[in-house]
Amino acid sequence: MQHDLQHPDQPLGTYGFLTAALEKRRKQGLAPFTVLSCDNIQGNGNMVRKMLTTFAQMRDRDLGSWIAEHVAFPNCMVDRITPLTTPADIKMVAQQFGIDDAFPCVAEPFIQWVIEDTFCAGRPDWESLGVQMTKDVHPYEMMKIRLLNASHMLIGYLGSLAGYTYVYEVMADPLFQQAVANLMDEVTPTLQPVPGIDLDDDYKKTLIERFSNPKIRDQLPRLCLNGSAKIPKFVLGSIRDKLQLGGAIDYLSLTIAAWCRYINSHDEQGQPIPIDDPLADILTQRASLSELDPRPLLGLSEIFGDLVQSPRFVEAVADKLRSLHEFGAQGTLARMS
Repeated sequence: MQHDLQHPDQPLGTYGFLTAALEKRRKQGLAPFTVLSCDNIQGNGNMVRKMLTTFAQMRDRDLGSWIAEHVAFPNCMVDRITPLTTPADIKMVAQQFGIDDAFPCVAEPFIQWVIEDTFCAGRPDWESLGVQMTKDVHPYEMMKIRLLNASHMLIGYLGSLAGYTYVYEVMADPLFQQAVANLMDEVTPTLQPVPGIDLDDDYKKTLIERFSNPKIRDQLPRLCLNGSAKIPKFVLGSIRDKLQLGGAIDYLSLTIAAWCRYINSHDEQGQPIPIDDPLADILTQRASLSELDPRPLLGLSEIFGDLVQSPRFVEAVADKLRSLHEFGAQGTLARMS
């Protein structure tokens, strides 16, 4: 970015290229183009708007103002499970398709792309390809984050404790599959209506089918990666809403308790679990203070904010953590069913 600010005619990065292209169109009296981010983050259009306009203003205040006023930055949501590429995937692509690809991307059959219909210079007829165009992407984002991503957290941490390796293995266990369904039912009251989506009779049932697909060999460590960043985005918002509504947080608190137990770095069989997280050192240090008391971990404000001040939340997590230690993942789920 510093290079592109100092050498605007020789850009190297994304924002440098976009700014140079928009500046050229502005000088030629042409309409700007739409910048459509496909990053798998919430509010991706808002994020790229902030980044690009700030970058452009650092180069030229008038140009930055012109971009902010005339360029469209639609938000969008993408959903498709894509496991980590394995040597077996590379071999399969070579044998079945005759393609020598060092990094093939294996994906499930399901795909969903929802785009905010805000464009400044027209757009393709994406509806003909199954893309959902909408005025507001937010309800779709919340649906995915609080149902799919939160379920991944429960599957990842609880399944790892039980010694599973793949998502479909976890979902083949009726106790785990029912727990995922119960978690989604617990979260559903926090969601806004989602246009064109039947949550109970379609979306949630489809999620169970997607998670259970044995051909998508999605590994649990991928789901558990960077939990300190994922849990606030995928789980804690639902917990705060349920606490405010006075609703049940049984499976939400179980998800947090499973993460606390997971941070102890070994599963129920005593096998080591590598903790892949930027905060791994402080997390494992906090977890070592007490295996049965979640408060050292829940007190990390950079993850949990002020939730540690909620006695109901802390006690719910502590109760599930004690159960996981005493009865294990399957035993705890059996007691909760």
